[in-house]
Amino acid sequence: MNDHSYFVPVTALTSLHTSSVDQPSKEFLLEIWLDDTLSPWRRMLTLHECLASVEQLVSGTTFQIRCHFNRREIGCGQYRKQSSGIVVDTEEGVLMGLFTPLLRVSSTNILQ
Repeated sequence: MNDHSYFVPVTALTSLHTSSVDQPSKEFLLEIWLDDTLSPWRRMLTLHECLASVEQLVSGTTFQIRCHFNRREIGCGQYRKQSSGIVVDTEEGVLMGLFTPLLRVSSTNILQ
């Protein structure tokens, strides 16, 4: 089942090759990797689910978010949970600027 609630930056579309855009299946997925050796965890998520999951993390936890389009990675970022917000350590590709400036973790913050 597709969840059409995810937010995809316009830059995602402009950075994709024509061959990828022409593919019949266009799926944007986010993946969270927690840097926690005690409970390593990886899931495919929509951005709303991603932020809801980040909200549950303990302050100080570091994690990666990867963005995929048609199974091809188009963005990656390294982040830290701080209080009720996200601190950006590094961002690449379509994730650049998505979580900056520092956001409070809330799905309403990402609908621009």
